[in-house]
Amino acid sequence: MNSPLSQALEEAAPPEASVKEKLEYIETTFDLRVVRVAELLGVSRQAVYDWKGGKSLSEENHRRLDALYRAARRFKEAGLKSDYTTKHRLIGGELEFIQALGQDPLDAVEKLIEVAERGKRQREWLEKRLKTRPEPQGSIADELPPRYPGE
Repeated sequence: MNSPLSQALEEAAPPEASVKEKLEYIETTFDLRVVRVAELLGVSRQAVYDWKGGKSLSEENHRRLDALYRAARRFKEAGLKSDYTTKHRLIGGELEFIQALGQDPLDAVEKLIEVAERGKRQREWLEKRLKTRPEPQGSIADELPPRYPGE
């Protein structure tokens, strides 16, 4: 179930890189271990190590690898950082980014970019709103009851 954007980006050929380079780029960009990359690609951990070692892969696996590689390039191009919060951020419904990455990588990255941009706009609006708010008088200590000995 590819979105129109995913299909358009899929058709754009990524720069030529070896399978090993693509796998390493994916690992470093998304800060993933080999086992997680294997899960996203729907293969065994050993298959990923074999591909890094030069073994050939099927056309279907190559297609999946290329889609994940393009998604990693778009992720980096957007200036996103791969941390726990980013990987587990909900994007569109109940899917976390890292889960969606295994289904439609390019669409997942685009949705994450939308979520991040919306969050940025909301923070900017809140900062602007708070700047016009009057400073509170006094402090919370003024509202607290006095301390009694033995408390």
